[in-house]
Formats: sequence, structure tokens, C-alpha cells
Amino acid sequence: MIGTLLLCIVWCAGGLYVGYALGSLRTAKSYTCEIQRLQEQLCKERLLHRMGVDKEPPSC
Repeated sequence: MIGTLLLCIVWCAGGLYVGYALGSLRTAKSYTCEIQRLQEQLCKERLLHRMGVDKEPPSC
């Protein structure tokens, strides 16, 4: 009886840990994609600045 209860507790704790680990990996991947997107945008803006092109067209 105690062994079954202990096994259940370990099983539940393991499931929670795996869920937490997978959630952390998903969050890290999301941040990595966002950082990469921002870095690409910054590179484009720097290139346009070096070429002397304004980001926004002149107003009429």
C-alpha cells in the first residue's frame, strides 16, 4: 500500500517535471525565434542606413 502510494507520488512528480521541461524548451525556442527576427530586422535597417535610404517615404 505504501509502495503504491510512493510510486504514484513519484509518477506524478515526474510528469510535472517533464511538463515543466517541455514548456521551458518551447519558451526558449520562442525567444530564440524572436531574437533572430529582431536581429534580421536590425541588419536590414543598418544596411538601409548605410545606403542612405530612409525607412519611411517622405511626406507630401
